[in-house]
Amino acid sequence: MNNALSLPPVDDLDTQMRKVARALALDIYPLPDILRDLNVDPYAFQLWSTKPRFLEYLKTERDAWTSAANTPERVKLKAGIIMEEYMVQAHTELRNATTPLNQRVELAKLIAKMSGIGEQKSAVGGSGSGFQLNINIGPGAPPVIVQASKIHQHDDEYDPFTSPVTLEE
Repeated sequence: MNNALSLPPVDDLDTQMRKVARALALDIYPLPDILRDLNVDPYAFQLWSTKPRFLEYLKTERDAWTSAANTPERVKLKAGIIMEEYMVQAHTELRNATTPLNQRVELAKLIAKMSGIGEQKSAVGGSGSGFQLNINIGPGAPPVIVQASKIHQHDDEYDPFTSPVTLEE
C-alpha cells in the first residue's frame, strides 16, 4: 500500500490537540476528566499545552464557542449534556417505588418527550387537519362544538372582513 495515499491515524497529535482544546473551550468538565475521556496522557498534555500550535487551537475553539451567534448552540449543547448525564439517575428514579407515582409519571413524560416517543407531529404553516373548539355553556347544557377543517395563514395586513379569501368562502 502506498503510504503517501493513506489517511492519517484517527488520533494523531493534531486531532488530540483539537479535541482537548474543544473540550476545554466548552468548559463543562474538569481537565483531568477531559484527558481521561480522550485518552490523553497528562504528561503529554503538559508538554504540548504550552506549544503555539495547541494555544492557537485553544484560542480558535474558545472564540468560536463564546461568540454571540453561538449562544443558542451553547445552551442547547450544555442542556443536552446535563440531561444525558441525568438519564441514569432518572432511570433509577423511575423504578424507585418509594418515589411518589405522580413524580415518576412526570419524569416518564419528560423522558418520553426527550426521546420523541408519543409526541404528535404538528403541521407548520397552516396545513393540517384543522382544529376543534369545545365551548361549555353551563351545567346540563350540551357543549357547543366549533370545527375548522381549513386554516389559512395570512400576513400582518390581513383583514378577515375585507379579504377576498374570506369573502369567497
